[in-house]
Amino acid sequence: MRVIQALIPQLEQAAEQGRVVDLINTSSIAGQYVYGYFAVYSATKAYVSHLTRHLRLELGPKNIRVSMIEPGITDTELQAHFTFQGATDWIANARKSIDFLKAGDIAQVVAFLVAQPRHVNLQQVVVMPTREGT
Repeated sequence: MRVIQALIPQLEQAAEQGRVVDLINTSSIAGQYVYGYFAVYSATKAYVSHLTRHLRLELGPKNIRVSMIEPGITDTELQAHFTFQGATDWIANARKSIDFLKAGDIAQVVAFLVAQPRHVNLQQVVVMPTREGT
């Protein structure tokens, strides 16, 4: 949130100069759904999603596009930091049947978002591995 707050004046200035301006936050589908063992993580992602919706209302009239990407299970270093056995077991089991998203997959979505015409704002993009259910 502090990073966003620090960037907003620069985003506003760029928009005033007629440039295409994007603020893209990364949340997670965990902000929308309930997953066992992930209460705190899910709560933080729900916060990011809701904050992004509010920022879009506040910054859209200033010609700043605000979007969020809500990916499903993504192969990141985050899984190495889990300390609760239930969570580590869930991830290990999921790896057996799901081809996790990669950072490059998310980067392609970001590229797609910023490539849209200035008047187009994709507010929310949910990206899921093909085999992941909710």
